[in-house]
Amino acid sequence: GDSIMAVFGAPTPRPDDALRAIRAAHDMQRALIDLNARRRARNLAELAHGIGVHYGVAIAGNIGTSERAQYTVIGDSVNTAGSKV
Repeated sequence: GDSIMAVFGAPTPRPDDALRAIRAAHDMQRALIDLNARRRARNLAELAHGIGVHYGVAIAGNIGTSERAQYTVIGDSVNTAGSKV
């Protein structure tokens, strides 16, 4: 499916990483509410999204081969944030 992953604390951790993640999730929710109000005014279907936030240890770095490497994060905390309840 389509998704966006935002990472806070990599490559350099900050003491407010968890707070910044929660604020970003809140701002995304507010933005969708505003967007849907504009869509309703134009008789367009509303959009929906889900947000998963989890705080914990993850491995961050380039994964893959020299021909096709991609910066990503992996680990239980990543999987937990991305799982559907």
